[in-house]
Amino acid sequence: RMDYLFGPVVDVTSTVMRKGGDDGGSVKDGNYPLVEDYVSMKGRIGPCDWAVISSEGAAVECLWDFAPPDENEKKKDEDELIITGTKGSL
Repeated sequence: RMDYLFGPVVDVTSTVMRKGGDDGGSVKDGNYPLVEDYVSMKGRIGPCDWAVISSEGAAVECLWDFAPPDENEKKKDEDELIITGTKGSL
């Protein structure tokens, strides 16, 4: 969990939308659900005395995209967490 490693995420802003489907229909079968399938979130790490890694003030950006790809788009199934610091990223 991100908050366990770095501390609480504060000053959160987000965007939630439904990208997939066309007027409720799936790209292929007409049954795409009427739910949000794209969420982006930004914030920063707040103060705490229990985080594993001291990170107060660090920026946080997250993106979840579950929309099906467009016909001309090739979409990879991947989970990725990138932690970027002053000396590099992992």
